[in-house]
Amino acid sequence: MILLYPSTETEFQNNGLGALPDAISCTVTEERNGMYELEMQYPVSGSHYGEIVNRAILFCKPDPYRDPQPFRIYRILKPISGRVTVYAQHISYDLSGVTVSPFSAEAARELWTASRPTQSRRICHFPSGRIRAHPAISPWKPHLPCVLSLVG
Repeated sequence: MILLYPSTETEFQNNGLGALPDAISCTVTEERNGMYELEMQYPVSGSHYGEIVNRAILFCKPDPYRDPQPFRIYRILKPISGRVTVYAQHISYDLSGVTVSPFSAEAARELWTASRPTQSRRICHFPSGRIRAHPAISPWKPHLPCVLSLVG
């Protein structure tokens, strides 16, 4: 079952704006290290057609063995023969346009030092001297890094 949610939904605990039972087809394509997209054909006479808009979220199972996943609508083609084609990307693609707030290496070191767990709270214990903070950090600030560039 395909559920339609408003663009602001974060919980997916109810039926949102409603189910889309009239979908003609719905295909989820997932490529390793590649795209994760949904393509759906829906009739203009179908239930909730007027609520299918850009940025809305479609919530459906990508395959029979996994839990439902949210997909954000990014393109809706004009109706042809009484049906529209809707394209949506997995919600994780929302992060591709978010940049990290500017920071400095000095501020990062202060945060790391303040949040560093004590020896008694560590999950992993490393032999003494294996990992240590560099005593002197030179001033450094990124211009506008992208989240995806930090992931590698």
